[in-house]
Amino acid sequence: MLANLALAVSAQGLKEALLLGDSSGLSAEETLDMLNSTGLAFIAGMKRPFVLGERPTTPGDFTADAIAKDARLMLNTATQPLPAVASALNSLEEQQQAGHGDEDFSVILTRRDS
Repeated sequence: MLANLALAVSAQGLKEALLLGDSSGLSAEETLDMLNSTGLAFIAGMKRPFVLGERPTTPGDFTADAIAKDARLMLNTATQPLPAVASALNSLEEQQQAGHGDEDFSVILTRRDS
């Protein structure tokens, strides 16, 4: 669960960085490049092909449904609040409700404006 917590929270951080970049007039590529020397460098590099449209989110390697299930388990297991996990779960559930749960969890990045 700890590894998937890091993955979910990092993906949510990347989503928010991309949203801020979008709001600031940066392209997704520019935002990803700026993140190369930050704590989000690993997830930004791993998800770059999805964000730039070079790789489709279907079929999903690790689906939004699967990581959302894990995030729910994390929240149910924790005896203290996990607000970053809750935020990531919210993004994942938005995509599940839109019918994208069977896609790679990168869908929270590629459909970040929905």
